[in-house]
Amino acid sequence: MLTIDKQYAERDTLYKFSRSIGLPTRLADIHAKAEDLAKVTAKALVGIDVRVYSYTVTEQMIVDGIMELEAYDEKMR
Repeated sequence: MLTIDKQYAERDTLYKFSRSIGLPTRLADIHAKAEDLAKVTAKALVGIDVRVYSYTVTEQMIVDGIMELEAYDEKMR
């Protein structure tokens, strides 16, 4: 959601912390692939995080955010 909201500084901090303690930071870390995005997105859309936003979070927004984060992760490795 930080990527979707373009809160890059906070995203980058959380990303680095997550990697430092071994939390997942990319699809492969949760044994998923780009072709699994429909399932990943469906699960994300029922999560509490997307229900508390003041705007509607769409499947495409999540897909775009995940793909942007995947590219960021690739650059950081």
